[in-house]
Order: sequence, then structure tokens, then C-alpha cells
Amino acid sequence: MFHVLHDGETVGTRAHLLGLACLGMRSMKEGSGAGNPSRVFHVLHDGETIRGVSEEPRSELTPVERGLVVGVLIGEGHFGGDGKQPQITLRMHVRHETLFRWLQDRFPRSRLYGPYSHDGRSYYQWMARGAALAEDVLPVVEEVLTDEIDGHVAARVREMRERYADFFGRYGQ
Repeated sequence: MFHVLHDGETVGTRAHLLGLACLGMRSMKEGSGAGNPSRVFHVLHDGETIRGVSEEPRSELTPVERGLVVGVLIGEGHFGGDGKQPQITLRMHVRHETLFRWLQDRFPRSRLYGPYSHDGRSYYQWMARGAALAEDVLPVVEEVLTDEIDGHVAARVREMRERYADFFGRYGQ
């Protein structure tokens, strides 16, 4: 097991870190250390939280949870990409940390970064990319979002799908 902590990364509790260390030691004892292709390898990006390393797909959401997710993303989210891959990004003040943790719990394959402090503003940034975007978050958004609800955001989602059609094609969409 290999894990790199980057500057500004939120690492969670000491018990959680000890658990990761024990998992890594157990992996090495079981022969999954260096040179073995079955070893675990995850490098967290600057500011990425430990809780964002799950590869489990989302659990089923209640209708209220679906509405809350879509409402927050319509009002505060960004639907676009970085030129290589599509993403949904949500950036808000640190006072909304519990909402970010709630999102992370419902979409464990998404990533949470921060907290950051920049130009007097302190914020978290939540991102859905890859399988988290294509299989978990975007289907929830598209199930609820219509032009009638918010034409601008619906158009942004369509533009994102068009611009990154090859990406979505890999997910059979």
C-alpha cells in the first residue's frame, strides 16, 4: 500500500490514519508490497480528503435526497470539464462542511478537496469525475433536471455531454 499526503490534505482522525497504516502493514505481510501487481496504490491530490478514496458506487437515494442533490448542484454547481474529462464541481464556504460530508457519504466515488483559504475566502471543493460522474451523480441530475426547471443548467449538461461524448461513450451513454 502506498499513500502520499499532500500539503493542505484533510486526513481525518488519528484512528483512521492508524487503520490505514495497519492495512498497509497487513498488505505487505500478505505479499502485496513492492513488485506485486496486486498492491494498493492511491495518491491523494492536494487538498483531497481521506474520505474520498472509496471506489464503492452510490447507494440508492431517497426522493428528498435526490431533490436536495439536484437543487444544490443546479444552484451552486459547475457542469463542464478540464479539456480532458468532464466534471461537476461544487465550491462553497467552509461553513457548509456538513453538506459536503453528506454528499461524500452519498457519492463515495466523488472527491472532496480542502479546506482551502484563498484571497480571504475559505472553501471546500467537491468534484465528480470518471465513474462517479457517469454512473453516480449525472444520472441523478438528469433524472430531475429539465429545461422547464432550469434551462441554463440543462444546456450546460447537454454541452458537457457533447464536448465529452467519447468519455460518456465509454460508459455506454
